[in-house]
Amino acid sequence: MAALIRFRPLSLLVACILILGGIGGGAALLMRKQPQPEEALSDDPRLSFATPYRNVRPEVAYVGDAECRRCHQQIAAKYARHPMGRSMAAAGLPSPTEPLGAKQNNPFKQLGSTFEVVHRGASTVHKELRLDSKGTTAASIELDVQYAVGSGSRGKSYLIDRGGFLFQSPISWFSEKQIWDISPGFTEHRHFSRQIGANCLFCHSNHADALPDTINGYRTPAFLGLSIGCERCHGPGALHVKERDAGNVSKGLDDTIVNPKSLESVLRESVCQQCHLQGEQRILRRGRQPFDYRPGLPLHLFWSTFVRLPDLVQAYRSVGQMEQMERSRCHQASAGALGCISCHDPHEKPTPENRVEFYTARCQSCHVERGCTAPRSEREKQKEGCIGCHMKKADSTSIAHTAVTDHRILRQPDISPTTKPRAILPDETPVQLFHANPIGLAKEEVERDLGIVLSELLPKDPQFAIKQLPSLLPRLEAAVARDPKDAAAWDAIGRTYRAAGRLDDAMTAFQHALTHSPKREASLAEAANIAGEMEQTNAAMELWQRAIAVNPWMGHYHAQLARSLARLSRWAEAQKACRKALELDPFDFDVRVLLVTACIRVDARKEAEEEFKRLIAVHPTKESELRPWFEKQIKR
Repeated sequence: MAALIRFRPLSLLVACILILGGIGGGAALLMRKQPQPEEALSDDPRLSFATPYRNVRPEVAYVGDAECRRCHQQIAAKYARHPMGRSMAAAGLPSPTEPLGAKQNNPFKQLGSTFEVVHRGASTVHKELRLDSKGTTAASIELDVQYAVGSGSRGKSYLIDRGGFLFQSPISWFSEKQIWDISPGFTEHRHFSRQIGANCLFCHSNHADALPDTINGYRTPAFLGLSIGCERCHGPGALHVKERDAGNVSKGLDDTIVNPKSLESVLRESVCQQCHLQGEQRILRRGRQPFDYRPGLPLHLFWSTFVRLPDLVQAYRSVGQMEQMERSRCHQASAGALGCISCHDPHEKPTPENRVEFYTARCQSCHVERGCTAPRSEREKQKEGCIGCHMKKADSTSIAHTAVTDHRILRQPDISPTTKPRAILPDETPVQLFHANPIGLAKEEVERDLGIVLSELLPKDPQFAIKQLPSLLPRLEAAVARDPKDAAAWDAIGRTYRAAGRLDDAMTAFQHALTHSPKREASLAEAANIAGEMEQTNAAMELWQRAIAVNPWMGHYHAQLARSLARLSRWAEAQKACRKALELDPFDFDVRVLLVTACIRVDARKEAEEEFKRLIAVHPTKESELRPWFEKQIKR
C-alpha cells in the first residue's frame, strides 16, 4: 500500500521556487459578504463570487507588463531581477550563466546515451546520441530549444516546440552544482517525448494558450508573456489602465486592480498558492481552465489540491512551502495573519549580502520582546541568523542537485525535516483536500475531484483498486450524472475499471468521454490501449490513428499503430508506421525489432539486414539474444 504515496516528479519546477509575497500582511481590508460554507456558488466564480474588485470578471482583459511599467517603473525594474520575473525566457543565444564546457558535465552520459548542449548561431541545440562499437553514431536526435524554464536560482529546464506541441528536453541545468545533467524524472524510455501541458506551465509562464482536448498542444503564439507577470498577482489590468488614463484615481479601495496585501488571509494566500501549493495531486475543477483564476478569488474554486495525510508524509519537496507554513506554529498562533508576504517581498529578492539581515528583521518584527534563547556563543557561530536554525535547508527533495528551505519554522532546529510514514490502512483514503471547509465549493464537487485523484493513484496497486471500487465509483458516477459531458470524470471511471481488470466497463467509460469530446487526446490513448489489451485490433488501430490526427508528434502513438497494423498482417503499413515512430524516437528497441520483422514480411531482405545492423548498433547488449532470432526469421 505504501506505493500509493509517491512524489510527483517536477519536470519543470526547478527554479521558480520563492514564495509569492510582499512586505506587509496586516489586518484584512477586503470587505465583502461571506457566503456560508453550505452555499454553492454558480459555475463561474469570476461572475458570482462576492467581491468589490471589478477586475476579477472574465471580460476584463490582460494588458501585459509593458502597460504596468508606464506608471510603475521602479517596481518593474526591481521585479525584473526577481526569480519570478525571470521564470521563463526564449532560448537561443549562449548564456554566460550556463557554460558548456567539460567542467560543467557537457557532454554527459546517462541512460545508455550521450547528451550534449551546443550553440549554432542564434540557436541552442540539445542532442542525444548512441555510438556503436566502432565509435560511430548509431542513432541520434537533436532539436532546437525554444524556451528556458526557470530563473536559474536553482536551475533551468528547456522546452522544445514540435509543430505547436511542447515537449521537455531530457537535459537540464542545475545551478547549485553548476552542471548539466538529466532532467528530473526522466527514464531511458522518455528521451524527448515528455509532454508538457498547460497545467505544468501554470507556475512557470505568464499565460500558456492551450489547444482544447490536447495534452500539450498550443495556439500560436504559445505564450502571452513568458515570465510570471504583474497581472498574475494583481489580476487583469485593462480596467485599471482605462481608469487611470481617464484621470480617475480612487480615493479609497481601488476596485480596478487587486493589491494582495489588502486581501483577507484566505484570499491573500490564494495568490501565493497558485504556484506554491502543489500537494500530492492537483486537478482543475469541473469546467475550469488552467488560467481562469483571478487574484482576489479563492483558489479552491478553480483548483482542487489534495495533500497526503500528515502521518503519511515521507519527505519535503521543492514546492511544499505552503503546506509546511500551514503547519508552523507562527502561522497557526497568528490565526493566519502570518503568511507568505510577512516574510517575502514579491517585487525584490534580497541580495546575498543583505539576505540574513532582511529575514532576521522579518523574524524580529514578531519576536522583538522575546528574542533568541540560545546562548550568545551559539548565536555568534550561526552566520545565517534566525533562518539558519529554524528554517534549515532540507536535503530530501524530488529534484536532483538541489536543496530547499523548510518552511515549518521549527522551534527545535535539530528536528529532522523528514519523517517515516506509516502504512496505509486497507480501506483508507490516503489524501485529503488541502482547503478545509472550502467556502462556495459544493460537497458533491469535492467528492468528484477526490474520485478523479484516487483513480490516478489506483494503477499503483490493483488490490487497492478493487477495495476502493464500492466507494470510488459512486463518487464518479454521481459526477457524470450531474454533467454527462464531464470527460475528466468519465476518464477517471475508465481508469478505475481498468485498474480493477474490468476492461469492457473501462472501454465503455472512455467511449462516453469521446462521445462528448471526440478529439480528447488522453481519452483516445487510454481507449486505444484498452482495445489492444482486449485484442480488438481494428478498434485499436482506428483509435491510434485518431490520436495521431490530434497529436502527430508522439512517437509512442505511431509505435502502437505499427503494432496494431502488424497484428492485422498489414506489414507495409506497419513498416511505414515504424519509420515514423523512429523519426521521433530513434532509440525505441521494440519498434526497431518490429521494423526488422516488417521488412522481412514484405520480402525486403536487404533492407531487413540493414535495419538489423542498426538495431544491434543502437542496442549492442541485445545482440546475443537477437542474432539467433534474426537468422531464423531471415531463412523463412
